[in-house]
Amino acid sequence: MTVPAARYELESLIGEGGMGQVWRARDRVLDRVVAVKRIRFPDGVSAAERMVLCRRMIREARAAAAVRHPSVVAVHDVLEEDGVPCVIMELVEGRSLRAALPLPPGQAARIGLAVLSALSAAHAAGVVHRDVTPGNVLLADDGRVVLTDFGIAAVTGEEALTRTGVLVGSPGFLPPERLTGGVHGPEGDLFSLGATLYAAVTGHGPFRRGTEAATLAATVLDPPARLRGAGPLGPLVARLLRKDPAARPRHAAVERALRRAAGERVPWWERAALLPDVRWEYGWLSVAAAVSLWFLLADTIPHDARYRGLDVCAVAADLPGVGLHMVGAPKCVLELPDEAGTLTVSWWDTPNPRAARARFARLRESEGLGKDTPVRGLGDAAFAAPYAVGVYFRDGALVVGVTRGEYDQGAYPRSLWHALQAARP
Repeated sequence: MTVPAARYELESLIGEGGMGQVWRARDRVLDRVVAVKRIRFPDGVSAAERMVLCRRMIREARAAAAVRHPSVVAVHDVLEEDGVPCVIMELVEGRSLRAALPLPPGQAARIGLAVLSALSAAHAAGVVHRDVTPGNVLLADDGRVVLTDFGIAAVTGEEALTRTGVLVGSPGFLPPERLTGGVHGPEGDLFSLGATLYAAVTGHGPFRRGTEAATLAATVLDPPARLRGAGPLGPLVARLLRKDPAARPRHAAVERALRRAAGERVPWWERAALLPDVRWEYGWLSVAAAVSLWFLLADTIPHDARYRGLDVCAVAADLPGVGLHMVGAPKCVLELPDEAGTLTVSWWDTPNPRAARARFARLRESEGLGKDTPVRGLGDAAFAAPYAVGVYFRDGALVVGVTRGEYDQGAYPRSLWHALQAARP
């Protein structure tokens, strides 16, 4: 096909990159303003590479067109001009998120909700975006948040267009699995969303370094700097930026956390679902954690018939969590900070009860304790750890530890209690 020269009148250049241009144009037939994306071939590009670029642009149009969502740019048509495809798209008047940085955490969370909704629709349609960055999020003048640029998206059932060994994407926002030869699935888009939220608040990515190579290395090897002063958004971003894709929260949990960070009221029973690394089939862990907390702090917890383990999970989910990836380290550590010190809840999810018993024995040995310090009525077995001011117990294949800092004995974390009160209906 050939683009009818009289139909689209190019009015002004909106933006351009190394491989293409986007123009503001007028559709004279339908009398509306549209955006026209055209390929611009760099000098020295071979015929084979030209073909790949053309196929990629058509793939981008198909990927975006497969996702019908108000936060995804609408594709009207794909035409050809002199054998080169042109994509006719909705024109989104506004500016990129990158141009608006930094933003208050609440506003960043509201933008994140819209992007997450677009990603959820894309993933349901079998499309993985693979390039979620502040530059690819548009803040429209009409109030919408629009996800753009599906140029390197992966579509279920279609072959890859990127050559093996060639890295395509934005350093600092690529998930680590993409850099280590793994698969960039929906979890990778959530990692990129976390990096985008981090940048939205701070003005820069979480792994920014002096060179591109150093940024890529930091993405794989280094933890991100803690996002301070961002309220509930900080712990969520930390969980989204976990190195292990399986350890990142799922869409529903991310949505609930973003709603709360945006200032929406989230019921306490939904807040409980935000607890990282614990699915509903492990819901009994909340009760176990509550029992261990009771043992540790029984003398100072105010007596309240409404106190429940579910409340503890709800509060812990909004506080910083650190995954430790080393031999023998717990699967997850939740640190509950307070002016008086820190309460730490950690657990090891072992393969079977035998492995749990072995882990439990090593913990007892590391505390320098014999078998004369048992705690009865807590899991299958438990012991007190006086030097750590805490208790460890095992239940089935799970080993849990609840400890307090060395210098904050006997002081119940006031912030935890206040949060518990606020979490109740």
